[in-house]
Amino acid sequence: MANQTFTSLLTNDKQFASLQLPPRAPTSNKNKSIVNEGRDILFQARNVLKTHENPSLMYLGAEHVHGTPNDDVEDLDRDSDSKLEAQMKRKQANRVYSARYRLRKQARAQNLKNQAEALEAEVSMFQSQLLYWKSLHDGLIEENTVMRAQCETASKLIAEKEGK
Repeated sequence: MANQTFTSLLTNDKQFASLQLPPRAPTSNKNKSIVNEGRDILFQARNVLKTHENPSLMYLGAEHVHGTPNDDVEDLDRDSDSKLEAQMKRKQANRVYSARYRLRKQARAQNLKNQAEALEAEVSMFQSQLLYWKSLHDGLIEENTVMRAQCETASKLIAEKEGK
């Protein structure tokens, strides 16, 4: 087994062979508002990034020392600078992440508020239509009672004329 190469281990591994790629996310028109909301959030987050001194998030943390140092002191100095720089970049990335999170949260809250206002407008419209149809119904009931009374009076008059 020690003589086998890494690729042969991978190709012989049944578990590796059974791995499948995850399915692609479905796209439809209903996701367009989410995409547009995401673009707005990213635009706002980009503006948040511009307010920081170093907007680069390419380097988020692994401590690397480039090149070979001349002595151990320089190595420790570079390592501590690298750690400090990595820590600063992580803090900056966390600030950006929390700013993006706040912006997404605000966008979701605004979206829910807009949906609630739209539903309230629909409810108000339905209530006004209901009042209109109720008043029309009440008017038709009154007209129906008047017509019945007229029909009863007319039938009594006809019965009296036929009876004489």
